[in-house]
Amino acid sequence: MISSRNDDAGMPPGKYRVRVSRMINPDGTPVPAEGTQADYPLAIDSVPAPYSGQDSPLEVTSSEQGGTLRVELPVKLLGKS
Repeated sequence: MISSRNDDAGMPPGKYRVRVSRMINPDGTPVPAEGTQADYPLAIDSVPAPYSGQDSPLEVTSSEQGGTLRVELPVKLLGKS
């Protein structure tokens, strides 16, 4: 969960650049969200560049009303779903 500087739940309204990452094992299975690089040293990011990097072209806009933001990737991910 993202929170504001005032410790409010959620993020402040505005436009945000989004970087997406999903680590997978060599056999294609996803690494658990709480997994660390030390626990899974052979894992790779299944989201291809540029969507997983600092120069990601993905953007979302958070409104005053809040709600769920959905990010659509225009590429196929590596590994098993």
